[in-house]
Amino acid sequence: TNVTFAGVTLKLHSVYLEKLQRLYDRTRRQQQWNLNQSNKVEFVSFEEALFCMLCRYDMIQGAGLQAGVPGSVMDVLLQYLDCRMECFASPLNCRYDKFASAF
Repeated sequence: TNVTFAGVTLKLHSVYLEKLQRLYDRTRRQQQWNLNQSNKVEFVSFEEALFCMLCRYDMIQGAGLQAGVPGSVMDVLLQYLDCRMECFASPLNCRYDKFASAF
C-alpha cells in the first residue's frame, strides 16, 4: 500500500496498515472516554499520524536496532509471569496493547 501526504509517498504492507488502524481506533476510543469532559480535545487524523510514524522510521532507514525476542518467549513471559507490556516495541511490531516506543 502506498501512503502519500504532501507529495511524499511511502510504502507499507496492507497487514501493517490494518494493524495500525486498529491501534489508532482503540487509542482514540480510550482517549475519547478519558477526556470526554474536556472541550479542547483535538485528534490527529489517522492518515496524518500514520504518515508521521512512517517518516520517523524511514528517517532511521528501518534500522531501529531491533533485538526482539521470538514470539515463543513472549508467550512464556505471559503464561508464567503475566507480562502484558513490552518495554521496547513499535506500533509496527508490538504484540500487546501496552508498549513503550522510542517515538
